Amino acid sequence: MSFKMAIFDLDGTLVDSLEAISKLANLAFEEMGMDTYSLEMSRTLIGHGVAGIADKALPEGSSPELKEKLVAAIRKYYEKYWDYNLHLYSGISELLDRLTEKGILLAINTNKDQRFADETVEKTLKKWSFTNIVGAVDGEPRKPKPDGIEAILREHGIKKEEALYIGDMRVDVETAKNAGVFSVFCEWGFGSIKTLDLTPDLTVKNPEEIMTVIQG
Repeated sequence: MSFKMAIFDLDGTLVDSLEAISKLANLAFEEMGMDTYSLEMSRTLIGHGVAGIADKALPEGSSPELKEKLVAAIRKYYEKYWDYNLHLYSGISELLDRLTEKGILLAINTNKDQRFADETVEKTLKKWSFTNIVGAVDGEPRKPKPDGIEAILREHGIKKEEALYIGDMRVDVETAKNAGVFSVFCEWGFGSIKTLDLTPDLTVKNPEEIMTVIQG
């Protein structure tokens, strides 16, 4: 296949932020008198931004006021711990180098709040040039809606069949399918292929395997 653009999810795909999210979420839960999550269980909280953490942690039927308080607490600790032990996954640097060498455009579409998406890229990914960093903005569509990917493709004149979307969660595969682009599911991230009820176009165990589809 002849791809011209690779669009990535951020957390769980390019950067490992599990320890940061687990720490800040548990501090918020403790403040609210809620049960805390183990590091492994914290994986289940990820994928839909700060509001998504609150939705998954609160009992069904919780009041909007309770959710609002929890979201505020999470945001408070996010300010302090968003970059706690934040680092790239093994093999990501080499993958981005090779994509850049081949002239493949790089972009990011994430449900992470826009400000923290920008800061994460600045802290861990500033070596590489990303044409777009599309994060979550209040009132704007977010994954699994395809608006972010579609806007990126329009801006750069890239056809759907010339792009692939790379992510580690069900929401990423769904987003790629909604946008009509090639979907790549990463097994090193926060999601699990065993519980995935959608079929990605490609499943990879390490970043190097992504180059197999790029190279055809």
